[in-house]
Amino acid sequence: MDLEALIEALQMGENINSGVDLKWGGYKVIDGGKGGAGPNRKPRGELPPALQKKDPPPKPSTELTDDYILDEIRKFKKEHPTKESLESVTSKEAEFINLLLKGYDNSIRPVIDETTVTNVTIIPNSLSVLLMDQAEETVNLAIEFVLQWHDEFLNWDRNVSWSQNWIKVRESMVWVPDTTVSTSIEMANVLDDKDRYLDIKYDGTVRQSIYAIYTNLCNMKVDRFPYDSQICRIAIGPWSYTAKEVWVSAGPNISKDTHDFELRIKRRPTFYVWVLLIPTYIISTVSIFGLFIPTNNLGEREERVNLGLTTLLSSAVILQIVANAMPKTSALPLLGNFILAEIFVVALGVLCSIVVLSLHNRAHTREWKPPNWILTVLNLSGSKKFLKKNKTKILAKQSIDEGIIDAHTDEGPNMKIFFVLFSLYYVFNSIESYKILVYTPLFGHSHVKFMGSIADSLAEAGHDVTVLMPLLEVHHGNKTGVTLVKKVILYPGDERSVELTNKFGGTQEESGKFNMWELESSFSSMIGMLDMMSDIVKFQCQKMMNDKELLDKLRAEKFDLGIAEPIGICQFGIKLECLVNLR
Repeated sequence: MDLEALIEALQMGENINSGVDLKWGGYKVIDGGKGGAGPNRKPRGELPPALQKKDPPPKPSTELTDDYILDEIRKFKKEHPTKESLESVTSKEAEFINLLLKGYDNSIRPVIDETTVTNVTIIPNSLSVLLMDQAEETVNLAIEFVLQWHDEFLNWDRNVSWSQNWIKVRESMVWVPDTTVSTSIEMANVLDDKDRYLDIKYDGTVRQSIYAIYTNLCNMKVDRFPYDSQICRIAIGPWSYTAKEVWVSAGPNISKDTHDFELRIKRRPTFYVWVLLIPTYIISTVSIFGLFIPTNNLGEREERVNLGLTTLLSSAVILQIVANAMPKTSALPLLGNFILAEIFVVALGVLCSIVVLSLHNRAHTREWKPPNWILTVLNLSGSKKFLKKNKTKILAKQSIDEGIIDAHTDEGPNMKIFFVLFSLYYVFNSIESYKILVYTPLFGHSHVKFMGSIADSLAEAGHDVTVLMPLLEVHHGNKTGVTLVKKVILYPGDERSVELTNKFGGTQEESGKFNMWELESSFSSMIGMLDMMSDIVKFQCQKMMNDKELLDKLRAEKFDLGIAEPIGICQFGIKLECLVNLR
């Protein structure tokens, strides 16, 4: 048997202990196996010269055993590898993986006791939003999930078999949970099955990384578009296993059969503001101002209607763009509401232009005369012409070489009268004045100034304001706090009220009893001060309510409204007695 035949026999697993005589460098090789020397067998080849030069031949008559021959063959294969020999040589890690997975079934859940639940921990490692389809209510996501579980069949002793903590194997070689994103309608793996690996730890912990592109369903709420925020639900869990077999968790304290993740997305509205919102606003504003284009010498201006119709068309196109980008829901987006409101405003303006043009044409072709009392009140120049019942001549257009001449009489009605009367009607109806009574005792500078500001503001707005001011601090009689109010009733204060009021000012010697600003901050001192203020209000109110002349004078004014500070109850009695409509 030659060397190549011997190597082939070794690779095929044949037994070489059958008694082989090899002629090796002129020496006789005798089989030391059980088959004996084999004297009838003939040598079939010689070893190559390379092998002869590598190791010197043994001494003559030396008997070589099979182990020695096999060692020499392995050395030769290592120094002169062939394609077949390279494939047969494996690393120690590969040998260990083959030993570890010997007899392993990747279709069976990796538990010794079938009642044991396999806990799978899912952690989203990275996420990217690729595309958001608002009309279809879907979002394309590139997500990497890291899954970790315990395999009871894959563990080893680092001190005996393999010293490393982790090894990598193909996913197809071990059991993996069939986790599925149930909220997605399409999934595309970035790597093929043959290119995906997972990590196995010496204690049986298996770690898998899933990186794929998902088309996930997302229920869109677009009522605040383009200032909306969306919440998309991502549910991931086992597809074939029940909760008694595989549980999915997001951490050590949360466990259930499926786990939901929420993706919160907030829109950046800059694009929609500059491309849709602002152009719509500009177009509508220009259209509204275009309604006030003055008439030409012919008394007509159809461009108003044309401008409005063009604006309506452009707004409808913009609204269609928004509608195509949004899902077909019952709620109209905020941007859609804005565009729709602009369309209604422009449509109303176009309608008003049509009405004005119709009235303008009617005024030039028919008899029209304002009422006599309007002409008299306004004292309009040329009113005598309107008092005459002369029919207005129809507007005639005469063509000449230079162009078109407007020929009509001066007796025709002027449409400016119509707009003047129309404006005056709304001006007079929008102004409504009230008679207001402001009750403010002359007691304390801040109180008087505050109520005086209110009275002046009402008077400046055009209301008829009257200030009723009881003089409790007589030394400040000229400080009423008002500048615009002309009607100020300075009512003399009650002697008892004035006397008690004076006790709030000056020093202890001047006041006689105590000074409010020098009191101690105690409950008893506050009770005494409040009791004194109550007496001041009570005595002054008794005097005013018993003054029949004052009450009759206030009733004659027929006030519509009464304003006062809640410093005393006398104001309510005056309101009940003097106000026509209690407010």
